[in-house]
Amino acid sequence: MMTLKSVALLLISFSTLTLAARIHAGEATLADPDLPQPFDAKAASSLLESSPFTRPLNLSESLQLTGIAYVEGKPVATLVDRATNKRYLVSDTPNDMGWRLKEASPSSELKYTEVKLIVGSEEVSIHYNNAQLDPPKKGYGPSKQPSEQEAIRNDENGKPYVKGSVYLSDADRERYMKSLSPEGHEKFRQIIRDNREKMFSSSPADRAAFAKQALEKAFTEGKAK
Repeated sequence: MMTLKSVALLLISFSTLTLAARIHAGEATLADPDLPQPFDAKAASSLLESSPFTRPLNLSESLQLTGIAYVEGKPVATLVDRATNKRYLVSDTPNDMGWRLKEASPSSELKYTEVKLIVGSEEVSIHYNNAQLDPPKKGYGPSKQPSEQEAIRNDENGKPYVKGSVYLSDADRERYMKSLSPEGHEKFRQIIRDNREKMFSSSPADRAAFAKQALEKAFTEGKAK
């Protein structure tokens, strides 16, 4: 005859076996390829070994300066990411990336032009790249390169753009001033403003070449005096 203690031990043993069977059945069910699988630590090994949060971020190498403008007396820098071609505007107010312009140092010689950004707790210096410092292509461009102050203007809405006429050769600038009608002047300015992003991201040589094309188009579609 079973005692009360024996019955209790039997019930405990039965419960333990039932629980083990359920756990085993659950593991078997998870092994079904149509259901979510157990986490595999090996899948994350590459991420753990090279975390994006520990990789160095050298903005001085990935970004290049494309222009400096002054809006209401305050500098605004335009930058481009060399890898993605994405463009950014940075001023003394943090942009969407949290970047803030600390200092702008324009120079009549582009190689000395520099802006300093505050990115998080770091200070980053950005310059023009070597391609932007190329001399104008043969037959294009002024005899003297314009400074950033001479090249950058703001339109009636306060939006910066590159003034195309300062990149014309001396002879073409004379044609622009003396032979082009008011309608032609407006056509030239409109072409330049419609391509402001192209002008900002171009080297002085390419700016000069594009200004030359815009002038010829203005003479064709506008009217000579």
